[in-house]
Amino acid sequence: MTARGCVRSVNLENGAGRSIERPRAPEIAVFGRRAMALEQVGMVALNDYRGDLACSSFREAADLRAEYAPMDRMAIARVCARAVEVPMRWPGSMMHVPPEEEVRRYLDLGIANVGDGDSEELVRLLLAGAFAAYAFGPRRAIADGEYERGRADAERAADMAMRLRRPDLASASLDAAGATLWPRGLYGASLSIIRRRLELAETSADAARTSRPRRPVIGKACDTVT
Repeated sequence: MTARGCVRSVNLENGAGRSIERPRAPEIAVFGRRAMALEQVGMVALNDYRGDLACSSFREAADLRAEYAPMDRMAIARVCARAVEVPMRWPGSMMHVPPEEEVRRYLDLGIANVGDGDSEELVRLLLAGAFAAYAFGPRRAIADGEYERGRADAERAADMAMRLRRPDLASASLDAAGATLWPRGLYGASLSIIRRRLELAETSADAARTSRPRRPVIGKACDTVT
């Protein structure tokens, strides 16, 4: 059952004299919790390479947040970024990739809510959008201008990710930049991108080695705390 189908509403009179529906506060909380649960399902499915379940879960969560919590704009942007990441970056994880217009609806919804300031949500939206040629190129012709706009968005996302101290997202953004070159056979032009990703990988590996916590000793046994 959809959220709209199961919500109990109160009737109000609008200016034209027609009754309109508004959810009650407890129902908003219910659907907020459902949206959070759907996001968790989506993350588990994404990590398990079950793209269809991940995509449908994120999309339903985005719909719920947009309808029942439209003022929480960053939450809408966050879940929209995840919803489009699946079909645009990981289409191989899906049995049925949705049509481009459906995917772009969530990309546009996310961009409309995210704002212009540096944020993880904007990074994820930009890098996902940069994969458009990779995701939809097998279905339609891609003009050079679209490739170049995608690369510009990916590089903007990479720079933003570094300002946010997120080398993992910077690497993902550079992956998106490379995806605007490889389908055109421009492998030489992608060498600088590959070098930057290798440098980021080494930096991340060094950080992980130096920040790894020691295992605490409890009595005579050693246990890990997670």
